[in-house]
Amino acid sequence: MEDEARVEDADGSATRVRANGRVKRWNRDGHGGFKAAAVTYYILCGLLGMGFVINFVVCVILLSMDFWVVKNVTGRLLVGLRWWNEIKDDGTSEWQFESVDPNERVIDKKESTWFWTWLFAAPAAWSFLAIVACVKFNFDYLLVSIMAIMLGSANVMGYWKCSKDAKEKMSNMANDVMNSSVRAAVGRFFNRS
Repeated sequence: MEDEARVEDADGSATRVRANGRVKRWNRDGHGGFKAAAVTYYILCGLLGMGFVINFVVCVILLSMDFWVVKNVTGRLLVGLRWWNEIKDDGTSEWQFESVDPNERVIDKKESTWFWTWLFAAPAAWSFLAIVACVKFNFDYLLVSIMAIMLGSANVMGYWKCSKDAKEKMSNMANDVMNSSVRAAVGRFFNRS
């Protein structure tokens, strides 16, 4: 079974995305894959005694790829959310949120669970690895863990705020529909009299 979603870019242009089984699997694998690859590489390099510099570079590249893919691809396709932060001319920061119209596409519960589980699990795993690095007095590797926690936490915060914004929009839309229905019913009642 194929479903289609309308995805709007920041410039307002819209495209339809067809998500068949292979594409959905790639989205799920891409969402967890870079996170798992970074953690696995970090642990293996520590166990095998590989040089810190190459470990740092590879982990930062994997973490950066994960950050970008989650923020710009899998968030949009798995849960219908996207966020970004704009800096205004006066230097203030403003959060921007996008969410898929629920009339356009129904979010798959399994994919949503997959997305949110991996989103929260990655910073938790890196926090554990940061504690291990502190206990072992391995402060070089602590730097990698802190970088991973910061990137993962930025995505957690962005999607948390985006999810709250989407729920608020849905609530406002439901209230608007209810208010217009009540006004129409009251109008019809008084027009009969």
